[in-house]
Amino acid sequence: MSGTKKNKWLWVLLGVALTGGCGIVLCLAVVSFLGLMAGGMSAGVAPVAMMTATNPPGEEPAPAEEPTVTMVSTSPPGIATATAIALAPAPPRPSPTPETLHQRIVEVEWPPRMRLGDSDIIRLSFIPSPEGGYIPTIEFEEHEVVTTAVPIPAERFERYYVYATANLHAVGFDVEPGEFPPQEVLIDQPTSWRWSIKPRQAGEHRINLSLVLRWEPRETASEARASEQLVWSDSLSITVTTTLGLNARQADLLGTGGSILGGILGLPFGEEGLKWAYRRWRGRRREG
Repeated sequence: MSGTKKNKWLWVLLGVALTGGCGIVLCLAVVSFLGLMAGGMSAGVAPVAMMTATNPPGEEPAPAEEPTVTMVSTSPPGIATATAIALAPAPPRPSPTPETLHQRIVEVEWPPRMRLGDSDIIRLSFIPSPEGGYIPTIEFEEHEVVTTAVPIPAERFERYYVYATANLHAVGFDVEPGEFPPQEVLIDQPTSWRWSIKPRQAGEHRINLSLVLRWEPRETASEARASEQLVWSDSLSITVTTTLGLNARQADLLGTGGSILGGILGLPFGEEGLKWAYRRWRGRRREG
């Protein structure tokens, strides 16, 4: 073997030795690092987060299960581990069921204009709303009608006796009757009140009406208590007029007298007869 070849193999052997030595040193360093990490992690472990699956859009959520406990090891074998506990989320609260409402209508009929001395009627009705639609009822041609919807929970009629009280306050009017006793309200029957009013003076007047419901428990041993509720109120306008400052009776008498006088003047020789009667009346006064 020549000198050049010897040198070549010598360099190869030297490289292999250096490579092997570096590998041994690197392995020792890795082993030492792992030993240090194992010693530091023996004091505790990091908790592991748990993820809950979500349902695809449009599907109902699955019923909530009992809380589960999961134990996860994060240390090498032979090292004591801690446990991470994750609780399942609380089940969602169910949405409240909407109440079934019984629809009723308050209907008021009143005279918007009156003459001083006349009397008229005011009517208030508490009517079940028909399914096919509602048509207001007018009892007198010159009257006006106003309606208002009043929804009531249907279960109230099952658990309570329902009584209604209607009130009318009319300053400047004579009102008959002054008040009504409470009336029982049946779920499929209308309830009505009527007042007779007579104005005491001319002008613009405001009247106030209201409707109060009282709930009486059907079972005396029930925990439910009696209660009252104002379910409707309104204010209406009435204009009272006069003729030449006279009330209705005086105006009617004046009109009747004018009609009689006009009829006499329209007769043949009616005017001459009136003149003859007037001259005779004046002559008697002079003689007396």
